[in-house]
Amino acid sequence: RYPDRVHFVLGNRDINKMRLWQETMHAATHNGVWWRPDWKPDPAWSPSRRLQWILANTMGSPKAFEHRRQELQRADELR
Repeated sequence: RYPDRVHFVLGNRDINKMRLWQETMHAATHNGVWWRPDWKPDPAWSPSRRLQWILANTMGSPKAFEHRRQELQRADELR
């Protein structure tokens, strides 16, 4: 009805989820980020290693990967 009034509202979590998928699943072709021009990704990094770096260095969650690993380990032990 009003195509010129359509807008997308995306929150920080929505954008970060899109970013995580893009940067981890396309690790071999990702050339870094514009806000860190001095840093280039190591093509030898696995998606797991890249996720750890992203969480620690750009999302302010340095322990998130380890906490999730421990959580999954405890859940596996309960089975």
